[in-house]
Amino acid sequence: MKPSKYAVLLISTVLLSLSVGVQAKGWIKLDQVTKNVLSTENVAIMLMPNGTVWAADLNDHGLIDETAIFKPMATYQDKVLTGVVEVVAGEGHVLARRANGEVWAAGDNRFGQLGDGTTQTQVRFVPCIDSQQRPIVSAAAIVAGRDHSLILLESGLVLSAGANHNGQLGIGHYLNASLFSPALYSDRSLVAHIVGIEAKDDYSMLLRADETRWLAGRYPKLSIKPNGKVVTYKEFVEF
Repeated sequence: MKPSKYAVLLISTVLLSLSVGVQAKGWIKLDQVTKNVLSTENVAIMLMPNGTVWAADLNDHGLIDETAIFKPMATYQDKVLTGVVEVVAGEGHVLARRANGEVWAAGDNRFGQLGDGTTQTQVRFVPCIDSQQRPIVSAAAIVAGRDHSLILLESGLVLSAGANHNGQLGIGHYLNASLFSPALYSDRSLVAHIVGIEAKDDYSMLLRADETRWLAGRYPKLSIKPNGKVVTYKEFVEF
């Protein structure tokens, strides 16, 4: 069942508690002074040149309009998150990567997609944590699927968290994960030497340094076999 706007878009209420805000009238012009503007089904955010992330309420039609108010997003310590160089959004969650390699997340967390060790929606940015209960500090890139998240580490390893009903996390099973766990190849070895990552609704894709591509989850072009069986991949396979 699809959650209500108020269940997933706490980003537009309690989360946006700092500053007076900036009215979005003529908001297209704001794009000229930002690094990135993202709008998904339930999220509207901007990465500002000063390294802060701003978000806005959506109207009753799920759209940004001239009455929207953008405000800076805060951490669980009630401080504005700074030093952000990359921001991505899923259906109802946001990931932010700082210049120092830290990754923070906020928003809908029903499937553990924030990777903070809980399944509680977070109305402030919280640090993402690996399976050893350590904050992630060496991220090179981040991506967000509908309800799952991937982090590419500087070492070339990949971590994933969130919804996993189609194996899209590539961690060897179909259970959701609320901590960022290492991705695996089909021989159960750790995914390594990765230079690019991508996440979609129910699958994830990787680009390795040798220019091979790898897939986990349910990929529409590969999922339906002649016998009508739907095939999913719980580890990363080459395609």
